[in-house]
Amino acid sequence: MGGLEVVAQRVASGLAARGHRVEVLTSASPGRVGRTVEDGVVVRRMRVANWFERRGIPFPIFGPSLLRHAWAAVRRADVVHVHDMLYVSSWVAALLCRLTRTPYVVTQHVGMVEHPSRVVRLVQWLVLRTVGTLVLTGAARVLPISPVIEQWTLSKLPRTRTQVLRNGVERTRFRPPRPGEKEELRRLLGLPQDEVLVLYVGRFVPKKGYDVVSRAIGEAYRLVFVGGDRPADVPESEHRLYLGALDPDVTADAYRACDVFVCASVGEGPMTPMEALLCGEAVVVNADPAMRALGLGDGVVELEVTPDALRDLLTDLARDPVALDTLRARGQEVARTIPTWNAHLDVLEAVLEEVAGGGG
Repeated sequence: MGGLEVVAQRVASGLAARGHRVEVLTSASPGRVGRTVEDGVVVRRMRVANWFERRGIPFPIFGPSLLRHAWAAVRRADVVHVHDMLYVSSWVAALLCRLTRTPYVVTQHVGMVEHPSRVVRLVQWLVLRTVGTLVLTGAARVLPISPVIEQWTLSKLPRTRTQVLRNGVERTRFRPPRPGEKEELRRLLGLPQDEVLVLYVGRFVPKKGYDVVSRAIGEAYRLVFVGGDRPADVPESEHRLYLGALDPDVTADAYRACDVFVCASVGEGPMTPMEALLCGEAVVVNADPAMRALGLGDGVVELEVTPDALRDLLTDLARDPVALDTLRARGQEVARTIPTWNAHLDVLEAVLEEVAGGGG
């Protein structure tokens, strides 16, 4: 799934491995409704309607079962960990925590997403001004994933108790290719051997910049997309290759198989640029404040991403191997500073134990 889901899975399984009893309530993808135990974590997936997904908006609508399962789970918990404040499940969990006086923390993954739809921007504003405010102000601690998101949160709700907690990255999975490995991975993934490959990883939605990247086709390189099949409204082109939705291990292989990674997201700081750096790719990111907050500095190229500007930059990199190698080397220097999941969990575990013990 997306970055938020990956973070939630890593946190839950990591805390369970440290001896904590962890239970996850989440929405279900088709065919996965019910209760399972995964990596020591009890996972309850609930049926939802995804009407808004057709418009590129991840906002599942839960049925009444959410209230029943959340009530039982909150009453069992010493502390509740909510991921973001924009979703119905977050609202219900926070409300039940306040009713039962169960302490909770919120990981704030995004600020206000600059969505192209005025309706979506209006809904986000209304959520922040109403139930979102209740979720954040009632939290014992809000954990923004970057200083920029912290500043945004405090600018809207100055009394919120915040502590920046950057996401970690799994270094055993995300690593540079070994000698000869890139060629082998290209063969396994069905990718051309002797071309410059530019990778996009993410959902095919506006806030991820998919529409911009997909229009930036050029003669000097090929675009490779991970995240789903080619959308029906995107014309076929030999310069676009779609690998579908891949599991994390194969996605890491795709990073290692390609030369350049592009992240054109708006209003968020996703994990994908960090994963790409760790896998040895040259990285281009959108010149967006939330992206800059990842702290990747000179390890990436910042660009006001438009189809034409991106095409020009990628063409220059594809035709100048020295410039491409230089950017890749700068990225490797920055990659050494990216926190691990163990470092992330050390901080989170201390916060949760303090909050659960009444330390707020």
